[in-house]
Amino acid sequence: MASQGRDLAPGQWTGQASTSYSTCKARAESAGVRYFAWTPNVYNGYCKVLKPTVASPNLSTNQGYGYKLYHYDLSTGSEDCYNGAKYQTAACAECTGPGPTQCIRCNDDAALVPFRATNHTSRDFALAGFEGACAKYTNQTQVLDLPGLATAAASLLATISSKWVEVIHSGIFPGATATGIATVELSVNCAMHKVVWCAARTDASQGQTCNVHKSARVKSVRTMNLGVTAGTQSACTSCSNAGGHAWNGCISCGKQESGVDGKVTHAAPPVPKLLDLVNLPTPHDACRAAAQLL
Repeated sequence: MASQGRDLAPGQWTGQASTSYSTCKARAESAGVRYFAWTPNVYNGYCKVLKPTVASPNLSTNQGYGYKLYHYDLSTGSEDCYNGAKYQTAACAECTGPGPTQCIRCNDDAALVPFRATNHTSRDFALAGFEGACAKYTNQTQVLDLPGLATAAASLLATISSKWVEVIHSGIFPGATATGIATVELSVNCAMHKVVWCAARTDASQGQTCNVHKSARVKSVRTMNLGVTAGTQSACTSCSNAGGHAWNGCISCGKQESGVDGKVTHAAPPVPKLLDLVNLPTPHDACRAAAQLL
């Protein structure tokens, strides 16, 4: 976040409604300008990008509505984000400032654990204006409730609850049509993340208005078995003998499992190559069923 001001001056920016922070930042990068302002509180997220013709912007204005002014470093393509070296939390991939709880996006090995939101009433996770810490996924379920329920007054405040864990999930999926593979049996490592955020109340008799966001992502593929049709068994054998891999062009690879007809064990493919074999919208849909249980 920029330290020089709070907003851009009228006449010095171009605006766009229904915009997330990340999209607003990308617009500033595309325009080749250093400053942009964004708020989640109006017009489903509103973005102001400094006009490229403005060499010396006026940063002393403040329209209100929760706008924050951001400075984009054109030389590095990023802001100065926490690098994960000083505290137990992981590095930010994208941030609104240098602090360890000013992350707005994390690297693939960590979950964004929100500490605050600029718009608790937004039903859209991307427009709630979450800032927080990046926490590494482990095989132990981790939970954080903010601000907690230690007092009656705290129970009336807006709350954010996070849960994150890495789990092993197995499933059988249809094979990609072009491969001749009937089914693909996968065991994958899934990064699971859930956030529940609730608006503040004026007294304890009021019901809470809450929103839920769940995500599940394949971190890696552990094992893979392919169910092949009779017509592809010869191709399966020749591919295996040639030392090929199913995920780089061969129908199948590895030796047929003893006593199991039509199933072949394979080297696990890289995650981006799953769609070459499995009929799914995205590779991460292999974790979708596991997300139901979070």
